[in-house]
Amino acid sequence: IQGIDLVNLPKMEDSIVNFFHDIILQPEESTIVSGWKETMINPARDGVEFSTEVLLFMARIFSDSKFIFNVRNPLDVSRSSFWKYSDDSVNEITQCRDWLIDVAESELLSPNRVLVVDHDIWSSNPEYLIDSLHGFGVNVKSELVIDILNEKLTHLSNM
Repeated sequence: IQGIDLVNLPKMEDSIVNFFHDIILQPEESTIVSGWKETMINPARDGVEFSTEVLLFMARIFSDSKFIFNVRNPLDVSRSSFWKYSDDSVNEITQCRDWLIDVAESELLSPNRVLVVDHDIWSSNPEYLIDSLHGFGVNVKSELVIDILNEKLTHLSNM
């Protein structure tokens, strides 16, 4: 491709981040920007090396980002609407959970950028989640977290 050697990758990455932040999100100074996607990185499906590269790319592009890994009992997850039709869901979910825990315990990302929370604990004890988030520097209102946790999702209930 003509001109490809002229591309300055770090400058291009900065431009993408700035565009997304300044033009798309436009957060006020006090806004906490967050994102969530449970199946975006899947080492069982995509391989550990690729999944790790994606995570490192996200960490580099969003240099101020923090990662919250929500883990859960693989057997319980395998019964969810999303996973229940997969033949090998328990194995795939277990591999993903183990990889997330390994990443959190490794030096891949600095410890102050990774928080692991356990769904099996916070689903019955919202204070665990609230305290974990506060300890991680994510200041959330306790009442809001409890209201959110009490709101049951129904969009997949007929699957």
